[in-house]
Amino acid sequence: MEHEIREHAEAEQTMNRLDGLRPDDDAFDATVFELETQIRHHIAEEEDKLFPALRANASAEELHALGAKVEAAKKIAPTRPHPMAPDRPPLNKLLGPGTALVDRVRDLITGRGKD
Repeated sequence: MEHEIREHAEAEQTMNRLDGLRPDDDAFDATVFELETQIRHHIAEEEDKLFPALRANASAEELHALGAKVEAAKKIAPTRPHPMAPDRPPLNKLLGPGTALVDRVRDLITGRGKD
């Protein structure tokens, strides 16, 4: 679990750096490549190790319940990277919904996510 939390934090930091760059910035392409590498590595670990282990150790009902929890969490999760935000309970659960609300208002104002 610690490994997963660390990888998420590293990707958030990269996304935050990318969010501050324009496509014509010198560091833009390298930062996109870094993020792509991090995400591909993370996805491969999930698909090759974590998900098979979860399927082997959880019933269909448990998997459906977990899926419902993930979908519910997505609805109240922040939509932008916040690398300085806490990533462990209880602070992440206390601050996450407020951060998500601010993100969604900012997304609405800027039109982000409408494509």
